[in-house]
Amino acid sequence: APEGVSSVGRLVVGAGNAAALECSADGNPEPTISWTRKMVQSSSEDYGPGEPLATGTGSARLMIQDARPDHAGVYLCHASNSLATAPPLATLLLVNHAPVVVGAGLGEGGSWAPLAGTGRLECRVRAAPTPTIAWTTHDGLTIVDGPKYILHQPEVGLRIARWIIMIKND
Repeated sequence: APEGVSSVGRLVVGAGNAAALECSADGNPEPTISWTRKMVQSSSEDYGPGEPLATGTGSARLMIQDARPDHAGVYLCHASNSLATAPPLATLLLVNHAPVVVGAGLGEGGSWAPLAGTGRLECRVRAAPTPTIAWTTHDGLTIVDGPKYILHQPEVGLRIARWIIMIKND
């Protein structure tokens, strides 16, 4: 059966650079190695196998010549022979790139808040590594956490980070 399946657990490359994912395994008979990409099939975070992207015998190399942010994700190395299939080995590929705002939400119902109520604003940014943001007023003053403004810690996903600010209208 395949044994000694090996690959890097994480690879970081800059946008526009090449990324090489390599995987190997031993066994008798020599195992077939293949790379797939872990694909999200639904919003419930169900994952299914992707199409083979590269294959080989004993080892396989997946080359991405011009890495883009949409190449970021989890890639799986599969090793199998006529006797057994080893559990897939995951490699996380991160592609560093400049921040891009992908959505600024006004919260439910718009950007208003009732008197003595609370408003909510949201900022979503695609970037790697995760950027630092600052909330500012219309006249350029930096907003800090306090009685009027509640700044939430960012929710960081694989590709998009989200910041939320709550504004109390007293």
